[in-house]
Amino acid sequence: LIEAITGLQTHNDIMFDNTRYAVSTKTHYPNREGTLLKGEENVPRAIIVLRHPLDAFPSYFNYLYEMENHLENHSTRAPIQAWISWRDAHFEGQLQNWQHFVEYWMDKFSPADRVIICFEKIINDVYGPIEAGRLAEFLGRSDGVNVHPPELIPCIWHKVVKYKDSNNARRRLESMEGLAKFDIDPNSFALSDPSRPNSHRDGPKYIPPYNLQQLNAVKFMLSSLLDKYREESSLNPVLRKYIHEAEMREEEMRKKKEEKRNAAVL
Repeated sequence: LIEAITGLQTHNDIMFDNTRYAVSTKTHYPNREGTLLKGEENVPRAIIVLRHPLDAFPSYFNYLYEMENHLENHSTRAPIQAWISWRDAHFEGQLQNWQHFVEYWMDKFSPADRVIICFEKIINDVYGPIEAGRLAEFLGRSDGVNVHPPELIPCIWHKVVKYKDSNNARRRLESMEGLAKFDIDPNSFALSDPSRPNSHRDGPKYIPPYNLQQLNAVKFMLSSLLDKYREESSLNPVLRKYIHEAEMREEEMRKKKEEKRNAAVL
């Protein structure tokens, strides 16, 4: 999406080459899957992409499962029992990693030099174009970066993020026509992975489960961050939303347990 908005290439910390220009470099640092970039002290700003930990953890495990079983990336959803075993063995470490990631990037840059992008919003049909607009505005404030006009950003967002949405052919056509008005070839976008802009993992359909103790731990961690960054207006709504969603998961789990108890009595 960044490449499409700016027309410039991006890097990640695996393929990082500080001799070549890139508009951005993706990293999971300070987590172990990320790498501290050479010359990172010269990086002036940051785009912090956050995903609810309850969803980020199983997504990461699916990636590990694919690597371990020599499967194509973003192709397979791990069996639920495999997820539960990994979850119980690594939950505390993953929770600490998520918190450390947020604190590191929040503390490293001032509010003017960072923008928080919510993963759940950037892929949402309603909020996605708005988030893309925020991203474009932030990128446009970088020296040497020219972004496409604001009225074009929703078309670019749909082309990149919803490219394989077979249920939205009309919107896809509209995005193509919108790009054409600006003499932009939709196929010219320098996508990092043109063959798979979206993840379509096959496998058992399930909501990755957690136990009540784990849900409480997630809420406590998020609440701790909310208290630490109470003055951060860009982060607070995201954390509050994540806490609410964890509470909803907890309430749903309690209801199901109550229903089972009642059914056993009957």
